[in-house]
Amino acid sequence: MIQVIPSIAIRSGKVVKMRKGDPAERKSIRRKSVGPCRRFEDHGIEVVHLVDLDGAE
Repeated sequence: MIQVIPSIAIRSGKVVKMRKGDPAERKSIRRKSVGPCRRFEDHGIEVVHLVDLDGAE
């Protein structure tokens, strides 16, 4: 069985969306990561991969 794990990218404490994984093409979409995590939880998702882009550079 395949397990799908959603991922949330964080930069400067905000959720960001990157185009094709390129940090140069990122866009802040939310101030806090709690909202998206709670929505995942509402849909029964128990595991979320958080990516700290500040620490990844």
